[in-house]
Amino acid sequence: MSSKNNNAPLLRGIFKRYVIQVIAITAAVFFATLFVSFCLRRWLNGHDPFNYLYYRDLYLLYPALGTWVLLIMLTTYRLFKQLVYYVDELQEATSLLFDKEAGTIELSPELAAIAEKINALKAESIRNETLAAQRQKQKNDLIVNLAHDLKTPLASIVGYLNLLKGDVKLSDEEREKYLAVVLRKSEALSDLIDEFFEMTKFNLSDLKLDVAECNLSLLLEQIIFEFKPLFDEKHMDCELHVPGKVSLCCDADKMSRVFGNLLKNAYLYGDRGSSVYVTVTENESEVTIDFINACKTIPEEALENIFEPFYRLDPSRHSTGGSGLGLAIAREILRAHGAKITAESADNKVCFRIRFKK
Repeated sequence: MSSKNNNAPLLRGIFKRYVIQVIAITAAVFFATLFVSFCLRRWLNGHDPFNYLYYRDLYLLYPALGTWVLLIMLTTYRLFKQLVYYVDELQEATSLLFDKEAGTIELSPELAAIAEKINALKAESIRNETLAAQRQKQKNDLIVNLAHDLKTPLASIVGYLNLLKGDVKLSDEEREKYLAVVLRKSEALSDLIDEFFEMTKFNLSDLKLDVAECNLSLLLEQIIFEFKPLFDEKHMDCELHVPGKVSLCCDADKMSRVFGNLLKNAYLYGDRGSSVYVTVTENESEVTIDFINACKTIPEEALENIFEPFYRLDPSRHSTGGSGLGLAIAREILRAHGAKITAESADNKVCFRIRFKK
């Protein structure tokens, strides 16, 4: 419907110009016929006093009508020729639509609106192609990172299992220590595979939510308590600031995953010995949750991609960095809830802000 409305001015302009040309031709032929008729009458008056040939000027109607028809046909032909020219222009513009080497597409003034749309479509196509290439690079990087993250613990697991299976005599304490390492590495592998599978699941199917009213304060307290052993390893602490009891309608299990991913991100990239602040604010229209931790200031270009799947803030940190899926999973879950998440970074701090509309 909008396309027809947008083309209406072009159609009206072409028809208006054609009608004006027809009227101009008709007027020109009419007045030219009158003028010739007037001149002929005067000439006849001078040469034929009895006006014997006076009626002969009526024959002017036939050549006048023929001239008018010829000019109308010529004008109509020029109209069709112009329309064919417009079609040729559009065909050429279409052929240049996906040519990145070609510059801005220019058309006739009458097709300026269409040219603007074509250029916008071309710019969007280039952006999509760039984004697709970027996504492909991120996926390739993910494969490399996953290969490293999988190979390293697997090598450790295989090495320790061969040691436990071998002929070397080990004390009960050493055997327990090696088994603990194998268990820890196996759990890390399981978490990595589960995270990758969950992100794939979110991309391939609609996310179903089991929404119910939950106590947000209690939910955050529980998740922060579960992360306490990890924060203790880096001598970090996590402070929760909630203005009393705050209730939120959400899928508690999936929101636990969101908050857990954000706390895990703070643990992985937060400065050793620093504090993580989780602050909840509430007003009449929305509930806001801020996760703030100290870390190296994140560049603006990185903030634009930080929620994209497979993106790693620091790809070189294979051992400590995540898979690049945690924040992407958090965003997908929040989108399903109708909530938004943004990131800001300045003065060696980063703030992830979640906004829930009531």
